[in-house]
Amino acid sequence: MKLSEAEDAALWEVERNAGLSEKVRLRARVLRLSHYGVPVAKIAALVGRDDSTIQRWFDRWESQGMEGLADRYGPDFGRRSPLGEAEKAFLKEKLAEDRSWTATSLAEAVNERFGLKVNRESMRVCLLGMGYSWQRQRYVPVKTPCIEVLDKATKTLDELKKSQKRVRSP
Repeated sequence: MKLSEAEDAALWEVERNAGLSEKVRLRARVLRLSHYGVPVAKIAALVGRDDSTIQRWFDRWESQGMEGLADRYGPDFGRRSPLGEAEKAFLKEKLAEDRSWTATSLAEAVNERFGLKVNRESMRVCLLGMGYSWQRQRYVPVKTPCIEVLDKATKTLDELKKSQKRVRSP
């Protein structure tokens, strides 16, 4: 890749600017290394990236110039949710039911209904995006036990503890 003197100087400034992100500075360094004749494979080894990543940075430089160095964030970048509106409406129906759902069980329900394979983590991220949160499930008695039943269970437990002590002592 050949750079003009002005581009090389601008990239050198970007590379030395501590106020910019490390990735932006790395991209500038990669472009300058290529300009000075270092092969792509050697650049990739030096910076710890894959050859395809280095080539993608070159393509972004060719098409976007200095703007191609910037990190890409926002709604247009990253992976999109595998769930569409129909699947999200289905999830809302399921979550409105009087039952406890886990991310895994919801993923299985979506797979059964729509034939769409979604893993637990994708389902969790989708639920967070829809505004849902959850707590760990725990078992809670529906009603308080009867006093007689509680006393009987306590006596039985005490007897078991005593019998274990007798068995353990030599």
